[in-house]
Amino acid sequence: MTMTAGAVWSGLGRILILCGLLLVVVGTAFYFLGRHVGHWPRLPGDMTLRVGTVTIYLPLTSCVAASVLLSLLMTFGLYVAGLVRR
Repeated sequence: MTMTAGAVWSGLGRILILCGLLLVVVGTAFYFLGRHVGHWPRLPGDMTLRVGTVTIYLPLTSCVAASVLLSLLMTFGLYVAGLVRR
């Protein structure tokens, strides 16, 4: 099955619209919940290195968790858009 150029651009447009809507929802949630929740929780596996007056925070576990969550959300968005089948 081949797709025409118009179908490809239409599908890409849907993906970009969904990503934009997702960013608006997440941004709004961060804006309003940030006042009440405080800072992002530190998960086990996140490392903090302190050498003298320099502090380096390496959120390894948080990055993996965020990556898995975003991958699931993007796959769901593509499934809803009809671009991914089971």
